[in-house]
Amino acid sequence: MSKSEFITTLPFRLAFPEVFKPKAFQEGQPAKYSVTMLFPKDGSLLIPSMPGNGIMQLRKLAFDAAVAKWGEDRAKWPVAIRALDFKTYVSPNGKDGWPIRDGDMVEWDGFGGMLFVRASSKYPPAVYDRNVHLVTDEEDVCGGRICVAQINAYAYDDARNKGVTFGLNGLQILKDDGVVYGYRANVEGAFNAFDDGESAFDATGTDDAW
Repeated sequence: MSKSEFITTLPFRLAFPEVFKPKAFQEGQPAKYSVTMLFPKDGSLLIPSMPGNGIMQLRKLAFDAAVAKWGEDRAKWPVAIRALDFKTYVSPNGKDGWPIRDGDMVEWDGFGGMLFVRASSKYPPAVYDRNVHLVTDEEDVCGGRICVAQINAYAYDDARNKGVTFGLNGLQILKDDGVVYGYRANVEGAFNAFDDGESAFDATGTDDAW
């Protein structure tokens, strides 16, 4: 496993923070501390005073980790990622070894219009506020906050899986602008407005379909 040096990311929206207690992201996986970082697809800046393209920063870090692991000759890279365009490619499901995914392909609250990347660690990350004071209250770390993180990239290559992922060392909460993610499926468009006395069954005609 080849690891890059740690860098501090550009600002992102925080999702699925598990920084105080480790948790398995999927069934059968080991429990880890982790964050999911969301970057607007349109390149809009979450904090105008901190310009730059956060997702391109991570693309470069992931590419460098792949080169460090498998060398300059892409013919020696794992088949699933050797032909990818690292400047533009987005993994549809994260199963091909490429860590950058499309938020429009999932139904999680707040992910629409975003690209997202997960960073994780076996060890608890340091968590700070904007004044670099340690954060110890779990309620202060929730989805929707604008943050930066200290991360690195590394390539992995074992009998079952090959690819690139990100490690997590620290998190800093920069801003709370009122956005809160509840980590539920997107319910937009699922409900209709009804007049007084009108039920959903009356409107849909399903009340006698039992």
